[in-house]
Amino acid sequence: MMASGGSVIDKAERVSRRRAAIFYLLAGVLVLSVLTAGEVGERPLRLLPWLCMVALGATNLWTVGVVRSPRLKALLNDESTRAHRSAAMSAGFVAALASGACVTVVAALTPLSAVLAGKVVITASLAAALGCFATLELRASR
Repeated sequence: MMASGGSVIDKAERVSRRRAAIFYLLAGVLVLSVLTAGEVGERPLRLLPWLCMVALGATNLWTVGVVRSPRLKALLNDESTRAHRSAAMSAGFVAALASGACVTVVAALTPLSAVLAGKVVITASLAAALGCFATLELRASR
């Protein structure tokens, strides 16, 4: 037993649920940032917060994160979590294809900046992957 309120397994369950909630939140913030961003005059410095969110989301989706305990890390990266991560990457790939096709059609009909097109495709793919992973993790914890 751990000294601070439960076993390592209990802590892994709590961390997993918290991670899923954060992934939902991050996916929502990414989508909102694209929906509310102005297209005209995107400067590289204005892209920095969005790029940081993308890097944070992608890094946390691909890894377990910063976990000190080797046993907790192993529990947070078990076989089912790796399967969920794989399914999430597949969902992100499908979302990238679909959003890329939509952006191509829209760009054929109306002028569209390359920055906005890139943001839409990256956001759609990462939000789909984060949402898929979070959903699968929460279903598994029931």
